[in-house]
Amino acid sequence: MVRTALSITHVVYEQGDVVGKALAYASLLPIFVVAMAAAAVLVRRDVQAIAFLTAQLLNELVNQLLKRSLQHSRPDPEFHAHGYGMPSSHAQFMAFLSVSLAFAIAYRTQQHPRWVVVGMYAGVAASAAIVCFSRVYLRYHTPEQVLVGCCIGLALSLLWNLFASERAAAAISTALRRCGLWDALLLKDIGRCTDPLLLERRAHMDGVQSVRTSKKAL
Repeated sequence: MVRTALSITHVVYEQGDVVGKALAYASLLPIFVVAMAAAAVLVRRDVQAIAFLTAQLLNELVNQLLKRSLQHSRPDPEFHAHGYGMPSSHAQFMAFLSVSLAFAIAYRTQQHPRWVVVGMYAGVAASAAIVCFSRVYLRYHTPEQVLVGCCIGLALSLLWNLFASERAAAAISTALRRCGLWDALLLKDIGRCTDPLLLERRAHMDGVQSVRTSKKAL
C-alpha cells in the first residue's frame, strides 16, 4: 500500500535552516485562521462570522478552479505532487483575509485607541507578508504565482465586502430564522454594531456591578 502525506499540512524546508523552519510554521497560518473562524462561529454564534467563513471557503474554491484551469507548475519539481502553483492559494487566502480584516477594523474599532487600531493593521499586513514570502522562500511558488494570488484575493475580498457581505449575512439570517435554528442556536447578528468588543465589555461590567450591588443589599 502506497502512503502519502496530507499536503495541506505537509511543509518541507531545508534541514538546519532556522529561517525556513520558522517560515514553514508561518505558512500554516491559513489553516489556523480557518480553525479560529470555525471556533468563532461555534462560540459567538454570530451570523457575520458564518458569512465570513463561507466567503473564505468560496475564495479557496475559486483558487482551486483557477489552478486546475491554468495548470501552471510549481518552481521546484519536488513539489509537483502538491498540485499546480498558479495562483498561490496561501497568497490568495491571506490577501482575502487581510482586506476583510481591514474593513472590520475600520468599521468595528471606531472607539478603540488609535495605537491599538494601528497595531491591528500592522499585524494583519505583517502576517500576510510573512506568509506570502514563505511560499517563495520555501520554493512552493514563484513570485509571479504569489503576486497573482494576492491580486485575486484582493479583488475578491473587495467585491465581497463592498457588495455581497451584508446581503449574504441577511440571507443566512433569513434562512436560519425560517428553519427555526436562529432561536434554537441562540444566534445573533452584530452587523450594525460599530464596536462589539466595547459593547460586550460594558455589558459585562454592568452585570458585575449589578451582582455586587445585589450582594451589598443582602
